[in-house]
Amino acid sequence: MDNGASTGDQEPNPRYDSGSGSEQRGKQGRGPAQPMGHRTGHLAEPSAPGSAGVTLEADSWRALAAIVVFFAVWATVAPYAGPSLGLVVNTEELTEIVDHLIPGAVATTCALRFLMATGPPLMCALGATLAGFWMSGTHLPLVLQAIRGDVAFASALWHALPCFALFLLVAATAILAGVEQRAATKS
Repeated sequence: MDNGASTGDQEPNPRYDSGSGSEQRGKQGRGPAQPMGHRTGHLAEPSAPGSAGVTLEADSWRALAAIVVFFAVWATVAPYAGPSLGLVVNTEELTEIVDHLIPGAVATTCALRFLMATGPPLMCALGATLAGFWMSGTHLPLVLQAIRGDVAFASALWHALPCFALFLLVAATAILAGVEQRAATKS
């Protein structure tokens, strides 16, 4: 049965048990079978025994960066797009600038730089994490106001959700980038 796998003179890889099914079969035009994660866009196995877990390939970093860009832009424009959707939070303009525009610009810049990176973008992720932390912290009172019924829940959700999502996403990214950077310096 031909499943598209090449049976060329490929050396066995000692990291993989040949009977475990952990190899990805070659696809047409992509060459012989390779270990999982060899092609971009997949998770890669650790490069050395004792290394710190699973790492991301360049395409996976770019996909993650695109998601970060989405949330950074949403968090930046939420107070300005909300009223056109009927989601209004009565806040002073200066507060919106300090709580959305400035940290949103920092997060978006870091995320765009992260999008152009080819490896673990630790400094970009840390910069975006700091901006996301600021945005999340300044929106906790809004969430409490929504819980008390002082602000419409849908408006508060639209206004604050991207800030919290951005913070959690970039914090996880920073942790993963730090782990990868540490693993890279050990090998």
